[in-house]
Amino acid sequence: MALPSNIGVCEITGTFTRGVADGSDPDRDPDAIPAIGLQFWFTPDLKPALAKIPSQKRTIAIDPVPAVTDEDGVLIGPDGLPGVRLIASNDTDMIPNGWTWRVTVSGENFPNVQTSFPAPVGGVLDFSEIVPVPPSPGNQVQIWQAVVDQATSAAGVAVEARDLAVEAAGSVQRDAPNGVAPLDSGKKIPEPNLPTRLTEAGLNATSASIANEAIGDQAADSASPMRVELAGAFASTSLFDRKRTPRPPMTTVAPLVAGHPWTGASTGTNNLNDTSDWAIGDRCISATAVSGAGSSVKFQVTGQDFDLTSKGLVFWLKVKNRMRLTQFYLDVGDNTFANRFRVNLTLPSGGKSTLWEDEWSPLFVPFAVLDQTRTGSPTRGGSTGFRIFFGDVGGAGDPVSVKFGGVSKYTEGVSKFPHGAASFTCDDTWKEHIKAAEYIARKGGTVSLFPIIGRLGLSGSYYTEDDLRKAVFSYGAELGFHAMNDAGHVDVTTLTQEALEEAMRAGRQWAFDHGFPPMVSYAYPVGPFDEKSVESVRRYFGYGRTNDTRLMTPTSDHRYSASAIVLGASVSLAQAKAMVDSAYADGLWVNIVTHDLPTSAPSSNGWLWSDFTQLVDYIATLGMPIVAAGDVINAL
Repeated sequence: MALPSNIGVCEITGTFTRGVADGSDPDRDPDAIPAIGLQFWFTPDLKPALAKIPSQKRTIAIDPVPAVTDEDGVLIGPDGLPGVRLIASNDTDMIPNGWTWRVTVSGENFPNVQTSFPAPVGGVLDFSEIVPVPPSPGNQVQIWQAVVDQATSAAGVAVEARDLAVEAAGSVQRDAPNGVAPLDSGKKIPEPNLPTRLTEAGLNATSASIANEAIGDQAADSASPMRVELAGAFASTSLFDRKRTPRPPMTTVAPLVAGHPWTGASTGTNNLNDTSDWAIGDRCISATAVSGAGSSVKFQVTGQDFDLTSKGLVFWLKVKNRMRLTQFYLDVGDNTFANRFRVNLTLPSGGKSTLWEDEWSPLFVPFAVLDQTRTGSPTRGGSTGFRIFFGDVGGAGDPVSVKFGGVSKYTEGVSKFPHGAASFTCDDTWKEHIKAAEYIARKGGTVSLFPIIGRLGLSGSYYTEDDLRKAVFSYGAELGFHAMNDAGHVDVTTLTQEALEEAMRAGRQWAFDHGFPPMVSYAYPVGPFDEKSVESVRRYFGYGRTNDTRLMTPTSDHRYSASAIVLGASVSLAQAKAMVDSAYADGLWVNIVTHDLPTSAPSSNGWLWSDFTQLVDYIATLGMPIVAAGDVINAL
């Protein structure tokens, strides 16, 4: 559905390069290379981001607009085409008007940028007309450093202020009959007797805020990763940058627009030109499978450029009744699919799915995942056809409805880990995990520990709090949250959101009370997750890990439902090495989960210690970095 015709748009264009040292060309001058994979986020400077069009009697919620740069450094919009089109901010047919758009830019080896600009009706603005350039970098550095010093000092006092404020507020309630404070002579709630240090904390944090505003958020954000926010007497600090993970450059193949070449088949209803909804392009393909075993949906296109040299695929789906999906796979090959690659995609059994219910979801498929099964003799650079199959599980219930929004190729390896990365995430407090943290530290790597807090020191099978302290502070291990106790180590989809978030707060508070760094990562107990649990992870953590057995690209954006491979009885050492080889070849992230690691007779979820050390040695021999999972996310 298009915007009303009387609402204007403004187009933003741009080409981005990096000036680098001279390469292997004839001259000795510095070179320019494309700035690939930059991430842009255009957000309306309106709170709330609402506008109305009186002539149309319509209210519009103005969403943020993402964009990236492609292989040539050209700004590419969400439709896969050069340039980004935004709602004009000065259109007099809309109330309010005269506001601005705010844009943030981030990317590898490129300065973080944040600025605001007006978007005039019919305007075409090159980004070079928008981007701010410091007039005097030397002076700016001095100002930034002053802000860092002041904000850091304020942060230390602000943490203490939080505790003092809670104590002071509690003193009022403790002295009140039935927990209700009596009104003073002015009919107001009495002021608590705040300690002097609390008042100082408020002044220091406030002065840091004033300094930030004086030179602009951009300077303050660039100067220090720590931000201090003060609301009344309560302060919170964050040592984890929850920036969005940048998406890689993408090129849409056979976009879904008028006259597109896609065809489809279904045992139910089928609409190849559904203009009521879209993801990329201006329409989608929709179908509903007939409920019953064997019913299926298929979309395909042939004669297109599916050359996947250094590329992976990302496609957009919107599924209703997703828990009834079966036969969920895709093929890429020649026009007849006699020579093809096939991948069986993860089905949403047990609540685990990267698909959201009746919402558009992008699914990233690295080539290493696509290359799991071959028929005939397909070649990575010679594919011209793409097809995708869905089936309904059958039986009673509403059938599966699928909307297909299009497919794009993305550039693999555009990350800070060109040869991939391996992470070992150790769940459930097993005593061998401390030995694993030490072993990996000796190889120059770090692990992530996700203990069940209540098991610490519970028996000889589990490590103690002192062991955990040694792993974190001596071996550099990351401490993440998993569960407070065995009773909480359950499928989170069975919990209320309130109960889940109460446990998350308890875990973070435990780390604070016991002198550990802030917990920034979360591992879903048992593995399942759903929309509400992902939303809770977004609120309290910067990363969430499930146990879907998939490799990932470190530049994909499933940071709150990241997949991982469980080393259990069903995974041999040879199979684990093969997954590492695929990740290394294509610059992917292999996220590995361990449980018990005994020298003999592991559990069904455990692995032999000898196999574990051989796998670590193999990864180290390849030169693939072993990095704590939260650090992989935070490095992007």
